[in-house]
Amino acid sequence: VLTCGEDQLEPCLLLSLERRASYGTATTVLRRYLFGMPEELVRFCGSHQVKLGKLAAAFATDARGASGLPELLLACAEQGMPLLHVRGPRGIADFVHTVTQTLSNPRGMKVLPAEA
Repeated sequence: VLTCGEDQLEPCLLLSLERRASYGTATTVLRRYLFGMPEELVRFCGSHQVKLGKLAAAFATDARGASGLPELLLACAEQGMPLLHVRGPRGIADFVHTVTQTLSNPRGMKVLPAEA
C-alpha cells in the first residue's frame, strides 16, 4: 500500500511481482501494477525511495484516481519505458489520448488505454 488517503493523497496500491533466487537473498522485479494514480504520486514515490520501473499497467478506479496520469507518463518516459497499459472507467481512453497529445507523446512511449 503506497498511500491510504491520510497523507493528503488518494489511496494507491503498487503490486510488485518478483522472482526470488533459489540461493541467496537476491530478488528480481518481473512486473509492477499500479492501482490508483493520484496527483503528486511520482513525488511521493521519489521521496520514499519507491521505484516505478517495470510498471506494466496502471489502473484507475474512478476519474479522481487518474488525476496523476500526466505526471506518471512523464516519469515513465524519462525512465525509458516503451509501453504502459492504462485501464479505467468510461472516458479514460479519451483522457489518455488528450494527455498524450498535450505532452506530445513523451519520448515515443506507447500508451494503450482500455475502458472497463
